[in-house]
Amino acid sequence: MVSGEQRRLETYVAEHVLAELAKPEVQALLEAAREQVLGEVEQLRKDIEAARTQQKELGEDYARREISRESFKTADQELAKSIREAEVKARLLEQVKYAPLGGVPDLVRWWKHAPSAAKKGLVVLLLEQVAVYPAAARGSRTVDSDRVALKWRDWAQLAA
Repeated sequence: MVSGEQRRLETYVAEHVLAELAKPEVQALLEAAREQVLGEVEQLRKDIEAARTQQKELGEDYARREISRESFKTADQELAKSIREAEVKARLLEQVKYAPLGGVPDLVRWWKHAPSAAKKGLVVLLLEQVAVYPAAARGSRTVDSDRVALKWRDWAQLAA
């Protein structure tokens, strides 16, 4: 179940994302942005496979007693952590493939009825990060620019 504050945050982010999508120059850059993000996903997948290969080799080294148990455990834990982090990031970024491109005649109407995956895809495509800061006063229910920072993707970098 979605809390009231989460719903207000989603509304705040949606308003800003839809306003950005309404800009003609943004529509022209979205395809490049999607390709860049999907390229990043592809690299993450390669990195994950390389880390899994390293884990396997590490296990073989340990089995041959070429490294100590402590060294094996430490290296294995680090590799497992990096794999988990890369998988989470890849799944998040992969959502851009559901973002509708080619212009949406009525963005607000589309947003209200779009599947969550498509909405998330657009947010991931347009924003690098959404940071939510604590309320200034206990019990505050406001979600505004004082509490939420949106870090937009760098369009100039994509255009280059």
